[in-house]
Amino acid sequence: MSQQFHSPGHHSRQYPLDYWLSRDLARATPEGTQSVLRNMAWNQGQWRGLAVACGGSGAALLAAALLILILGGPAVGIALFAVAGLGLLGGAVLALQKLRGVPRTKAVMQSRAPGKFSSGLGLAAFLAVVFGIGLFPVVAPLLQGGPLQVLAFVAAYALMLVVVVSLFAVPAFFSEHAREHFRRRIDADPQLRRYLEEMALTWQDNQGSRAFGPL
Repeated sequence: MSQQFHSPGHHSRQYPLDYWLSRDLARATPEGTQSVLRNMAWNQGQWRGLAVACGGSGAALLAAALLILILGGPAVGIALFAVAGLGLLGGAVLALQKLRGVPRTKAVMQSRAPGKFSSGLGLAAFLAVVFGIGLFPVVAPLLQGGPLQVLAFVAAYALMLVVVVSLFAVPAFFSEHAREHFRRRIDADPQLRRYLEEMALTWQDNQGSRAFGPL
């Protein structure tokens, strides 16, 4: 006999966590339906995306500072890239610390970034082409200076690709797969699962009508 699912807002606290984690219930519930589990998954996905965006961009800027140093560029440029890179890496560490705890039950992080990996990757590719076309007239004379200049341009362009992919494609990936990643974390973290199991049986939305699930 197939399992019977009730409306997510109907006596939500009467159902255990496994009920709300059902994939069948998730498929039967409209995408726009708000729930505690979906908000928690969204928040975790946003923090993951932010951590990788900051980490990838910060690493690329530090590599750019090293590239300028190798090429004998100005000390000011080296310092600016290095400081910005270290600042972004610090932001990545802070975002990773947020991932260690239980996500908030409200969708506190808003994002205007693409919600699907394909869209984020397409935007990153578009920006890479635009920047490449825009910069080519500037760097074209430098490319006649020999193999070192050509390699420097290729390296700089590759670092720019790392930045745009980190900022747009990776956060979109974590947004698109936020619920599945949160489901895996629940399965792999017994402490989090116990916390959510208790929360599922006691949840009451005092400021609205959100159900605890589905995910």
